[in-house]
Amino acid sequence: MKLNHTKLLQFIEAYKQLLKSPNYNELYKWAAAKNFNENWDENAPDVAEMLNRCLNDKVGSNLWAGQNYFLKRMLLEMARFDGAKVAAMFKMLFDESQDLENRVLTFREDAENLRKTAFPQKISTYQDDRAIMVYLGLRFPDKYPLYKYMMFRTFAREVEWPELALKGRKDDPFKPVRQYLELCKVVREALENDVEVLELHRRLLKPGIHFMEKSGALLTQDFIYCTAEIGKEKPVEEVEEDEIEPISENEKPVAHAEVEAIEKSAKPYSKADALLDLFLSEEKFDKIIRILKHKKNIILQGAPGVGKTFAAKRIAKTILKKDDEHKICMVQFHQSYSYEDFVMGIRPNKNGGFDVRKGVFFKFCELAQNDPANPYFFIIDEINRGNLSKIFGELMLLIEADKRGEAIQLTYSEPGETFFIPQNLHFIGTMNTADRSLAMVDYALRRRFAFFDLEPEFGERFAEFLVGKNIPEKLVTAIQNNLAKINERIAVDENLGKGFRIGHSYFCNGKADETGAEQWFQDIVEMEIAPQLHEYWFDDDEKATEEIQKLLKI
Repeated sequence: MKLNHTKLLQFIEAYKQLLKSPNYNELYKWAAAKNFNENWDENAPDVAEMLNRCLNDKVGSNLWAGQNYFLKRMLLEMARFDGAKVAAMFKMLFDESQDLENRVLTFREDAENLRKTAFPQKISTYQDDRAIMVYLGLRFPDKYPLYKYMMFRTFAREVEWPELALKGRKDDPFKPVRQYLELCKVVREALENDVEVLELHRRLLKPGIHFMEKSGALLTQDFIYCTAEIGKEKPVEEVEEDEIEPISENEKPVAHAEVEAIEKSAKPYSKADALLDLFLSEEKFDKIIRILKHKKNIILQGAPGVGKTFAAKRIAKTILKKDDEHKICMVQFHQSYSYEDFVMGIRPNKNGGFDVRKGVFFKFCELAQNDPANPYFFIIDEINRGNLSKIFGELMLLIEADKRGEAIQLTYSEPGETFFIPQNLHFIGTMNTADRSLAMVDYALRRRFAFFDLEPEFGERFAEFLVGKNIPEKLVTAIQNNLAKINERIAVDENLGKGFRIGHSYFCNGKADETGAEQWFQDIVEMEIAPQLHEYWFDDDEKATEEIQKLLKI
């Protein structure tokens, strides 16, 4: 078969520029190959433990994991059930004296038979062509390129490779892989004829970290992947290989294509967008973002109504540079919130038994682990409402910035299974400083976060905002003066303090309707602020009533 060599050479030139830039971040594949070969042992007494070391999540988890794609997890479950059988499957797969197609199809068949015997309730083994080519590619980096059908299809279209087979063929299931290997042979020849490509990539590899022997097949796949990423246009209805089914009936699948469609539709988001209606100075906003990137964990603390949660989301979107809710997860802690809700725990299923289920944070970490090039943000509203030691458990260690990537075994993990918090995950907590019912934040956790105070803002930007909502200037001035005065009195009250002041966001939601602006203001004071003031002066009702009347005086 022929391809468009002119386009191929143009793509090689673009690849060389990528290798020279700081944006190239694919060297983890060579680290994964080195790790796999250093840990591979076909005579290992504990096959599951050996495979877990070979597929070390700290090195290259996005090669064998994805949303609703549980290649490694299912492999380890099968190995724990019948280690000897899985060892025999790999011995056959790595036997270079046998035909490749026969090895791949036999491995898939053996995996399926083992699933039916050991885990009949599970729908898929996830040991598809993509998975098997990962095993072969890491074991023999100079001979077998890593494979993904959509990557292959996109690249083939870009270089005008003809007669692309569809995946899932009943009559010839190996045909797409066979065609991919044929294409890789042509591409590899072109790459290896370009001395500059080989030298550029060789300089990036570091002994002790990366696979340093010949790895032409891995380099070929890397070039194909990088080129395909530029030109991919994945239709919404398509998904990768066996990604359609989850490993458990409790985990509902979201196809990769659906996620990609969401990300593509996300609107650009800038610092100017964030600062619009956010009553923070640009200097303070920049400092928060700078510290969050470095420290990984921050807490926005302040009195009720200063816009802590509002600010948290805007900070995340500013760093993302787009309004992408897929990369932001928010939970609210409360006194009943537990480790089992947050990380992992045992929960009843509909069959009357019990399953180990992942918590919301565990699942979000998996998303971040599988997308290391992009930042992810976990927002915890009212972080001091929960029992933090109880919720975080052993994760108290891993949330530190310098502990990211370190793997440990969790309370409910299977033997040999480990978990880590990736470098690209950031915590943003919010804390209400006026809630007397809350305990102080655990000091062990406190030192792992940077704290920022958000203040009530009743200045010019607040006034401009209200005037823009058609609130009369006279009333705006009265609101500013009255709130400034009551906040001064709250701040100097020996039983209260600055953390109990009234925030500006009480007046930022909704707008005056046909009842008029003055009624709008009165409703906010009487229905929202007055209960708070009665709580502040719960032992002096006369004082609370007096302050409310002063606040209403316009």
